[in-house]
Amino acid sequence: MKFIPLSIPNFEGNERKYVDEAIDQGWVSTGGAYIRKLEEKMAHFLHVENVAACQSGTSALHLALVETGVGPGDVVIVPPLTFIAAVNPVKYQFATPIFIDCDDSFCIDPIKLQEFCEKECHFDGETLFYKGKTVKALIVVHVFGNMADMVSILKIARKYNIKVIEDATEALGTKYTDGPLKGKYAGTIGDFGCYSFNGNNVLETEMREMDRDFHTNSNQENTTISKTNTEQLIHQGCSKSRCLWPWCGGSVKDSSRFF
Repeated sequence: MKFIPLSIPNFEGNERKYVDEAIDQGWVSTGGAYIRKLEEKMAHFLHVENVAACQSGTSALHLALVETGVGPGDVVIVPPLTFIAAVNPVKYQFATPIFIDCDDSFCIDPIKLQEFCEKECHFDGETLFYKGKTVKALIVVHVFGNMADMVSILKIARKYNIKVIEDATEALGTKYTDGPLKGKYAGTIGDFGCYSFNGNNVLETEMREMDRDFHTNSNQENTTISKTNTEQLIHQGCSKSRCLWPWCGGSVKDSSRFF
């Protein structure tokens, strides 16, 4: 039986040079010039204003849910065909994931999404409810670089006031070449877009992921994400040794295993 690898790393450029420079500078953890360069180059490539480096793709998705206002008792729509990191952050927020099946693109099916909203939910003109719970957000995963039908999905989401979080961890560089979203990249269409640089994705870095559309407060050394008052929400029921909230004192080592 022939083995077909999912991904093969390609190191044919200046990777070793850049790694050596980072080590020489002493920045191999939470800051340094290369993080700022990555944010700036990603923003330029994607044609967006705000990009923030995070600890992992999971933490990027988690922070997007926090900024969206997802909390205990809320509902978040997710696809069933995805890495579990697209679903775990929903549970970190003590919300309920509802799975909507995928179409032939391996991404969430807008037809089934519409049927769910129309037939299984109640819309009062402002808020969509599923079994009495608020449907707060939708996570769209662009699987294997395939773009989900964002035209149809956005139309549904706007109709029912659902925030759209794009998991573009496998789709950096994928974009529309025609239609109303022509030129728009995966991850730049919804309310938030998350990317990953894990070893099996399009580009690789040393444990650094990205989230688009966070307001950032930058200095010369690193970038910090505006936290507002959302820490209190995630820390309901927090136990320091297990909490996965990135700003918690005991969280970083725990959350890294979900990278």
